[in-house]
Amino acid sequence: MAIDQETVENNTVKYNQICSRIVQLLFHVTEFIEYAMLVQSIFQLEQTVQLIDQIDNFKNRLMEKCRNNQVITPADLEKLVENGVTRPLLVAQKEQLRTQRNQRGIDPFH
Repeated sequence: MAIDQETVENNTVKYNQICSRIVQLLFHVTEFIEYAMLVQSIFQLEQTVQLIDQIDNFKNRLMEKCRNNQVITPADLEKLVENGVTRPLLVAQKEQLRTQRNQRGIDPFH
């Protein structure tokens, strides 16, 4: 069975169109993945800031207990020690996430 030149040319054009469309779709998939990673990093930053705020609020409540001569429980002391270890790690993570955000030229949500 012989294939004429016109059939070959038509198939070549169709093949090129399909390849072009695949490249366009891959480009859009890449853009979507980059956007998803961006959104995830923003949410990670917001969550980290919220955790730091929770630790700071706990410390402030504990200081208020001290000022009011209230009983500080062993659980309070345990939480204070845990926060003392966790907070510096969270602050370092926050700064790293902010640096990544700034390198990408992303504006904060605020």
